Amino acid sequence: MTLKPILPLFVLYLLLAGTAAMLVFCLAKKPLRKARNLRRLAILALIFVAMLRPGISGGSAERDLSNLNIFFVVDNTGSMAAKDMNGMSEYRYKVMTDDMKKIVELFPGSKYAIIALDYNVYQAMPLIDDANTALAYIGSLSPRESVISADSNLSQLLVLTNTRVKQYGERYKNRDSLLFFFSDGENINNAPISTPKELKQNIVGGAVIGYGTTNGTHVGEVTIDSTTKALAISNSVFIKDSSGLEHISKLDEASLKSVANEIGIEYYRRSSSGDKFDNINNFTTESAIYHRSDDMANVSSDFYWLFILIAIALLLWDFYAVLEVLLLERKVAK
Repeated sequence: MTLKPILPLFVLYLLLAGTAAMLVFCLAKKPLRKARNLRRLAILALIFVAMLRPGISGGSAERDLSNLNIFFVVDNTGSMAAKDMNGMSEYRYKVMTDDMKKIVELFPGSKYAIIALDYNVYQAMPLIDDANTALAYIGSLSPRESVISADSNLSQLLVLTNTRVKQYGERYKNRDSLLFFFSDGENINNAPISTPKELKQNIVGGAVIGYGTTNGTHVGEVTIDSTTKALAISNSVFIKDSSGLEHISKLDEASLKSVANEIGIEYYRRSSSGDKFDNINNFTTESAIYHRSDDMANVSSDFYWLFILIAIALLLWDFYAVLEVLLLERKVAK
């Protein structure tokens, strides 16, 4: 049951209480206990109840998906070249870019931006409203050349993200912002990922999506052909850590879940094909994607009109009764 009063609630409650008091008074006084008095008080009560705008909650309205700024926050470091997706048959970054393309398709007409981390933190794509250009940018994403495991400062990635989200939010005040963070969670010195506190205030939803396996795997050396500029990931020569040992890259779910919790959005694991990620196909209807805008999705079925119809019926009855008396008096006068 929902109420959406058109006047302050206490005012309507006072009016209803006054109407109820008059009804009791009329019933107590025999001279006033007439059908027309009771009928008119009932009309008043029905009007006041209708002004409360009662309804039944539980429906959902289609959201406006064209008025959004969508920020793709991308871990594009060497560890995303690990081949442990889809039964150890596909690279993390390949699955990640396919997921990004899927999100663009889910939110047509929005604006899209990419903020990335490889050697440095930078904005890979400005906020644009051309989906085809966004898809081209996404298709070009791949890890940079890597032969040694380097520390990835995911905290700095989120700092830049917060800055850009805030700047674009001030520029487009009528647009909501969604954030999608793609990473395996490996951070500098295995430290917790720090999340700017105000980031939660500047977005209305999104998701943190984790790639990789908790057991981890070796990461092939990433090289760029000097002639063709094509990316090559070795299947036999692996990235080494600072101690000279082959680095094993693992999904750090604890860090990613912590980020999701601090931002107030959902975490999804992408260790294998479709693993918990099919839910993203329902983001257009799930309240999870709009964690601070549930009121935009939830609607109620109003039935205040029912009280208005009953009041009109009683009003017509009253009009007919008055008209009948007038006609009778006129007939007697003749």
